[in-house]
Amino acid sequence: MQLIVDFILLAASGVATIYCFVLSRRLSRLNDMKNGIGASIATMSQALDQTQQVLAFAKSSSLEGVQRLTAVLEEAERVGPEINKLLDALRDLSAIAADDIEKARAAALEEFWDEIEAAGEGDVAYLDDPPMRKPGLKSKRAA
Repeated sequence: MQLIVDFILLAASGVATIYCFVLSRRLSRLNDMKNGIGASIATMSQALDQTQQVLAFAKSSSLEGVQRLTAVLEEAERVGPEINKLLDALRDLSAIAADDIEKARAAALEEFWDEIEAAGEGDVAYLDDPPMRKPGLKSKRAA
């Protein structure tokens, strides 16, 4: 009976040895740096490093953009009132210019019609469409 128990213990230890050998090979393949989890961990580590570098670059770029935009906005706020003053002055000057042009036009027409009157009514006949007829002046066509 002792011999049977020894034989069963020997067989069990042999099976355990074979099982440990198989597990050892599987574990070494799993940790292999080319194909196993080790390769996956290495790839993930590289991807993480690249992501951190890209994140740092994006952060510095966005900070630069914010700084430039802030400077431009401050400049716009500083110059804005000056631009408004210039626009108001331009509106005033355009109104003055329009009045001056209208006065000069009226004076030129007045002078034109004065010369026509001085020359006599017969000279008006060649004008098919006079610019503005002076009130009271008649042409030969109208008569």
